[in-house]
Amino acid sequence: EMKREDRPPGPAEIVPLPWKARRKPRPQPEPEPPAADEHSLSNRALVGFGLFFLIFIVFGVWLLEAMRTRMQLEECLMAGRRNCAPITEPYRER
Repeated sequence: EMKREDRPPGPAEIVPLPWKARRKPRPQPEPEPPAADEHSLSNRALVGFGLFFLIFIVFGVWLLEAMRTRMQLEECLMAGRRNCAPITEPYRER
């Protein structure tokens, strides 16, 4: 018998683990092909997704604009100015 040192280098030998070698592999059930209409989305669902993303984008734009306005006000106040926020006077009838 050849010792490990005497063997010429070649492909690695795969030795199964003792507890795995005794077990027989379980047969895997074949997956069923999906039905044709299982993956298709209805028009109603597509419109719902579209509305959701539209509302999400509008909310994001509104939030960014509000944050930009607050940032400008904060920068003005940090600079030490007093007339940073516009003052709106209610309409008075004469």
